[in-house]
Amino acid sequence: MQEPTNHPEALANLHKHLTHRAKRLATLERYVEGSQYEGLPDWFSGDCPLWARAPCIVDLVVKNAITSNGDLLLGEGRFPAFRFEGLSGDEANSAEKAIEQIIKQARLKAASRETFEAGQGCGSACVIFGVRSKRFFIDTVRAGWCTPTLDAEGAVVALEIQYPYLAVEPAKDGDSPGKWVCKVFRRTIDKTHDIQFHPVKVNPDGTLPAFTVDVEVAHGFSFCPVIWFPHLQGCAITNDFDGRAIHERLTDEIRGHDFALSQRHRAALYAGDPQWTEIGVEPGYNPTSPGRQAEMRASLTGRPGEAATGSWVSEKPSHGGKARKKSPGDVWQYGGKNPEVQVKLHTLPGDALQALDAHAKDLRTKLTEGLGVVFLDMESMPNESRISGRAFEALKARQLARVDYYRSDFGDKFLLPALGMLIRIAIETGMKFEGLDIIKSQITAAAEAWSWHAPPIDLVWGPYSLPAGEEEELLMRGAKEALEAGFATKRVIVEKLRHVLGIKDVDAYMAELEAEQAEVQEQQLQTVAAEAKAVAAANPKPAPAAKPKAKAK
Repeated sequence: MQEPTNHPEALANLHKHLTHRAKRLATLERYVEGSQYEGLPDWFSGDCPLWARAPCIVDLVVKNAITSNGDLLLGEGRFPAFRFEGLSGDEANSAEKAIEQIIKQARLKAASRETFEAGQGCGSACVIFGVRSKRFFIDTVRAGWCTPTLDAEGAVVALEIQYPYLAVEPAKDGDSPGKWVCKVFRRTIDKTHDIQFHPVKVNPDGTLPAFTVDVEVAHGFSFCPVIWFPHLQGCAITNDFDGRAIHERLTDEIRGHDFALSQRHRAALYAGDPQWTEIGVEPGYNPTSPGRQAEMRASLTGRPGEAATGSWVSEKPSHGGKARKKSPGDVWQYGGKNPEVQVKLHTLPGDALQALDAHAKDLRTKLTEGLGVVFLDMESMPNESRISGRAFEALKARQLARVDYYRSDFGDKFLLPALGMLIRIAIETGMKFEGLDIIKSQITAAAEAWSWHAPPIDLVWGPYSLPAGEEEELLMRGAKEALEAGFATKRVIVEKLRHVLGIKDVDAYMAELEAEQAEVQEQQLQTVAAEAKAVAAANPKPAPAAKPKAKAK
C-alpha cells in the first residue's frame, strides 16, 4: 500500500511538455466535466480564505447546455438527410440508399454527437477515419493532443498526436513501491502512413530522447483520413486552427455560481444545526451525563462487505472533557446560583437564505444567456405531458435560433466532409454498397469541380419537434380547407405537410403526385369511354328509313 516516489519531479516534467494551448483546452474541458477545482482545499476545511477553497457543489451547467444543444441538433429524429445535387427519381433513391448504408455502418450519428460535444466543450475536435475488418471505424481524439496541418479548404494534410502522461516505473528489486516517471506518447498520420512511436521517458533534466518507431502502417489511401472540426471559428489569425468553446468567456460566472450554491448550502446546514454558546460556565463543565466518542468499524479499502480490520474513533472534545450528549431526552442543567450563566442558540432568520438564493439564480440566468440555452422547468409547467410542438419551439426560441447557427457550422465543417471522407474510403477500398455506382458516376461527371471536403450534397434538416396526433389532424384539416378555398397551391401544402407525411424530396414527391394524378385522369377517361361504348351497344339506334324513290317523268 506504499505510494510510489518521485511524484513532484514527474509532475513537473509533465507540465514542461504540455503546451500553453494544451493547458488551455484542458482547462476548458475541466469546466465541462466539473473537475476544475481539483487540488484546492475542502470547502469546510477553514485552512484558507473561502475564495481559495473548492466549492462543495459544482453545477454542471456547461455539460447540461452542451447535452441540450446536442439533443436539438442531432437527437432522435433530428439527424439530417443527405441529397445529391442533380439527381432525381430512381437514381436519387439509389444514391440515398447507399448513403444510408454508409452512415449506418460507420456509426456516423454517434460519432457526430461525440464530435459536436467535443467541439463545444473545448473549441475543436479531431476525428480519424479508416477501415477495420472490412468495416468503417471513426475514432475521436482529444484536440489538445493534436496538431493538424491544413490546406486552403480546411482539409487535414497531416496530423501529429503527442502528449505527456504519468506512469509508475517498478523497482528493480520488486519490493519497493517504484517511482513515478513522465512519458510522452507520439503518433503521426499523413497521406500514406500511420506511424505510432514507442513512448519515451523524459530525461531527468526534462529533455526528450529520440523517438523510435513502434508500429508503421501504410493505410493505403491517397489522402490523410482525418477531419479537423473547429467549432464556430469565425475570423482567426493564420496559425490559429482552433474554434471557440461555448463557455470560454464565462469561467468567472461559472465559478461565482458554484460558490453561491456552496455558500447557500453551508448556510442551510448551519441553520439546520444551530450553534450553542454558554456564558459564565466553567470550562469543561458538562451539563449532561457523560457521552462516548463516536466509533465506526472500518476495513482496509472501505468497500462494502469486507471484514473490519480496525475502527475509526472521533477526536476528543476540545475542552478536554467527555463528549456531551445531545438528544431530546437529555436536559442540559447548570448548578449553582451564578447569575452570569447564559445559554444561547444561534439560528439564521427565516429570510437569511433568500439573498443567497436570489444571487445564485441571477448568476444562473447570466450563464444560460451567455451559453444560449433555455432550461425548461417541467415541474412548474402545467400539463407538461401534452405540450405542443409549437409551444415547445416558442419556449425554446432563443436556443433554437442558436442551434440554427450550429446546424450551418457543423454541417459544413464536419457532416459534409465526413460523408465525403466515407464515400472516398468506400471507393478506394472497393467496398460494396447498393447505389454506390450512381455516386461514382456523379463524381466522374463533376471531374475537377468535385470536392471531397465539400461535396455537392444538400443537408435536409428536420423540424425540432414533430406535431402530436391532434396537431397533425388540425394541420391536415387546415391544409385541405386552404387548398379547396384556393388560398394555397399544392406545392405550398406539400411543403407545409412534408414532415407530417414523411416526404424527403418535395420535387420528387410533386412529380410523383402529378404522374399519379395524370394516371388517374387517364383511367377515368378510359372508364367513361368504356361506359359510353357499353351504353351505345345496349341501346342501338334504329336504322334511318329509306327515302322514297322519285317517279320517272
